[in-house]
Amino acid sequence: MNPLIFCSILASYTITGAVESEPGWMTVDYLDNKLTADYIVIPMDAYLECYPNHAAELTSLKKQEFISEL
Repeated sequence: MNPLIFCSILASYTITGAVESEPGWMTVDYLDNKLTADYIVIPMDAYLECYPNHAAELTSLKKQEFISEL
């Protein structure tokens, strides 16, 4: 799926939280336009493409695992 589709989906919600739930995947909690709480799981690369300024602050779990193995 095109990452920009994820950006459009995320832009239509009020995001209440986001976490890398497993290596390479983001779980994003949100409120929809009816204030119903839900979540979406998307590839981390797609999430980072939507929020490039946030990307500099994140370290993927995959990278953390590699670093801890050193």
